Amino acid sequence: MTKLLQFLGVNFIFIFLAENSVFSQTIATGKIIDNNRMPIPGVTIRETNTEKGTISDQNGNYVLEVTSQESTLTFSYIGYTTKIVKSGSNQEIFLEEDVKLLDDVIIVGYSEKSKNEIASAVTVIGKNQLNDVTSNNLETSLQGKVPGLQVINSSGAPGSAPELRIRGSASFSALNGPLFVVDGIVGGNYDPRDVESTTILRDAGATGMYGSQANGGVIIITTKKGSSEPKFEFRTANGLNVADQGNLQMMNGRQLYETQKELYRLSESNAIDIVQFTAERPAYLKDRDFDWLGELFKPAYTQNYYLSASGKSGKLDYYVSGSYFDEAGTFRKTDFQKVNARVNTTYHFSENVKITNNINLTGTTGNSYDYQDLYYSYLSMPWDNPFSANGDVRYVDQTTEGWWSRDKINPVHTIDNSEHSFKGFNINYDFILNLKLNKWLNFYSGNRLTA
Repeated sequence: MTKLLQFLGVNFIFIFLAENSVFSQTIATGKIIDNNRMPIPGVTIRETNTEKGTISDQNGNYVLEVTSQESTLTFSYIGYTTKIVKSGSNQEIFLEEDVKLLDDVIIVGYSEKSKNEIASAVTVIGKNQLNDVTSNNLETSLQGKVPGLQVINSSGAPGSAPELRIRGSASFSALNGPLFVVDGIVGGNYDPRDVESTTILRDAGATGMYGSQANGGVIIITTKKGSSEPKFEFRTANGLNVADQGNLQMMNGRQLYETQKELYRLSESNAIDIVQFTAERPAYLKDRDFDWLGELFKPAYTQNYYLSASGKSGKLDYYVSGSYFDEAGTFRKTDFQKVNARVNTTYHFSENVKITNNINLTGTTGNSYDYQDLYYSYLSMPWDNPFSANGDVRYVDQTTEGWWSRDKINPVHTIDNSEHSFKGFNINYDFILNLKLNKWLNFYSGNRLTA
């Protein structure tokens, strides 16, 4: 009897708790619509600060079990602003379109288009994505950031720009590289730190705008303009360049000596003709071991300094910048320096009329190299030393005794006594007139002067 009462008591408690748990449940229901009272399917609904959630069905309806009647729900959907409301039954939830998301524009040629108007493969790179590389060219900064864009470093010379290939484009007659458009005008110089955004057109949108000259794609660069508030920016960057020899390892003096020794084997007995070999290759050569690559290739520093000011004065927007880039070459006696200055101004005569003037000045100087010097860096033997006993660079010619390399040339002497310097100066001036004739029609005229 006692066990029966205990059994009935336990079951009574269980049923009581189960009933209370059922009655304590709170169900939130409703329908999600837009401004046109059309249902929005696929909206994410979550109880705030919990893991409970669901999505709206094809008619915009939702059902969600929440913790209590005081719970709040968070409604989120791409293209619409997120909304938080108190839970309830049969609620009608309005979601508003997010104007910022819907109005994203891409600069294409002479105009701006929204994303849904672009029929081409487009990639947009913002200024913040270009600041992680210390370089004097945009091509290096784009490496690894654009799908289908190949950056080919054909030369390690200071100041050299890599070649670009978009989706492996190639042609016998047309340009293989992309067409550069700066501030709406084909061509022009710029500093990578002056770039506000970069748009890469890879398909039909490129040739549709610029014709056959865009066979290799188009890279559209927009430089920075004036800001509503005064703004100053200073950047400095330093880097270290090291020549990459890959898996190449040169023989040392002893290895070369033993390798050449194998060439003196007699065909009859397969024994080495020591007499002949030592007569032509003295034994002391084994102890000579000059590192030609270590002498001609050294780690080199790169430094860059950039200063800009932008703002607004009355009807005038302005952006002024200056930069200095200095790259020492990893190969002996090579270097590159670049000074760049830019002034961008826009004067607003009225809401419908504005004139933009962009001026860019670039000065470059540096020292290049002769390809033969690079060739003899790898051809010279470790048995030869380019320096005399007192440390002077040796002059070597066909009459020089005791020089073992095939061609009697000392590349260190050749480099130190050759001149491969260069200088350059460039001015670009852009004049752009923009007239807003009505809500749907603009008149645009742009001209560039280059010297």
